[in-house]
Amino acid sequence: MRRYVGRTLFLSLVTLLVVTGLATPQQPKPGGTLKISFESDVPGMDPHTSLGVQVQVLIPSLFNTLVTIDEHLEVAPDLARAWEVQDGGPLYDLGARYRWWAPPPIAR
Repeated sequence: MRRYVGRTLFLSLVTLLVVTGLATPQQPKPGGTLKISFESDVPGMDPHTSLGVQVQVLIPSLFNTLVTIDEHLEVAPDLARAWEVQDGGPLYDLGARYRWWAPPPIAR
């Protein structure tokens, strides 16, 4: 009986190693659709007024911020390309990486 249990365990282990060895990792592809599911409805998409956990998970996937935290836990530029601290810290001068524009008014 012990021999059969040992043999079954050995064959299961070999099968597992062969199957996982044959699986090749897929390379990520740009584009596509991001699907996230939650157990309840998202209360709103405004990150300043919605306090739900769902919004705190969704917002980083949808919006960029002026600065971010890099892999070394240092503040790094995201939308801001550079910043300068003025007056000891309460005032920051940010240089934007992108230009925002407003469409021209529609003539009647």
